[in-house]
Amino acid sequence: MLNRVLVKLDNEGEVKHLARYSKVIMENYPEVEIVGLFIHPDIQEHSYKEFRGVGGDYDIKEAMDEHELKIAKITETENKIRDEFLSSVEKASFYSKEGDIPEVLMNELRLFDMALVSKTEKIGHDLRELLKSHNKPIILVPDLESYSLDRILVADDQGLEVNKSVFKFMSIFQKVEEFKAITVDISQEEVKDLTFYMERIGKKIDYNFEEGSVDEIILNYSKECDMLIMGNLKRSFMVEKLIRKGGIKALEEVRKPVFIG
Repeated sequence: MLNRVLVKLDNEGEVKHLARYSKVIMENYPEVEIVGLFIHPDIQEHSYKEFRGVGGDYDIKEAMDEHELKIAKITETENKIRDEFLSSVEKASFYSKEGDIPEVLMNELRLFDMALVSKTEKIGHDLRELLKSHNKPIILVPDLESYSLDRILVADDQGLEVNKSVFKFMSIFQKVEEFKAITVDISQEEVKDLTFYMERIGKKIDYNFEEGSVDEIILNYSKECDMLIMGNLKRSFMVEKLIRKGGIKALEEVRKPVFIG
């Protein structure tokens, strides 16, 4: 059951679409609690200690002034994000933390069912670290005009990780009853599909069998879905690119929300 969702808010440009997605979740699950989190770098005194003794009081004063400007800028950004998020998402709450973004987010997620994170075109350092070590499901949310939770696509590579993602998704989004699955370069006879299990719990999953480029096929099928479920990507991202394993390119290029358990 979906109880609490943490929304990671890094900058003002992310607030509107993450707020829109939060509202879609609330429309489908009215009892859910939505909480926004702004994480900023450590801005304590040590950021200018290195200047002491370098060139007298003037250098220290200049460094301290610069430090105060950084604090003021971060505070201004936090206030703008808070105001826009809370005005956009009814009954939501908001708080901030400082420190390393992946580390803080993983620690805060202990009291939430999942996190919403803005989906960028390229996987940056923070997101890469988060995807390698997250302990709760994450939905990567691109900036779209509208969202829905109706058409769910499973990128089923027959691995244990995607199986885990599907079951985590069902435990959170219990109202979703129909799924579409796509497998690539695996014969129908070899597939251990979820049809039998789904029938036992009153749900439905339709399998599609394709051959060819994993990334291109996933991207093509994703155009007709509202969300893509993938297994986690805790293997080395460099190894993933070098061995041309399907996943990284699809994750970066797909223009739909991606659920990673």
